[in-house]
Amino acid sequence: MQAFCECLYYYAKRKCPDWLNVIADNMECIDDAETFELCTHVLHEAVASYATLIMPFTEDAFGFSALACLNLPDRAVLGIVPTSN
Repeated sequence: MQAFCECLYYYAKRKCPDWLNVIADNMECIDDAETFELCTHVLHEAVASYATLIMPFTEDAFGFSALACLNLPDRAVLGIVPTSN
């Protein structure tokens, strides 16, 4: 999965939306931070709503950092609201 996401992200970013289902179907195979990071980059490039895909990973340290990359609609899905200063 890591090699696939790496190639897709670095060499075919415009094709990321075409591979969204493949990534979604294989998210459970991710077991390391580097692969997870690459997958979230691909999901972000696909301009997809992926909050529900990464939610199971937020219990681990490597998944929690991905929450910062979510766009506002995805944050609303997870109940994360921006704070004002």
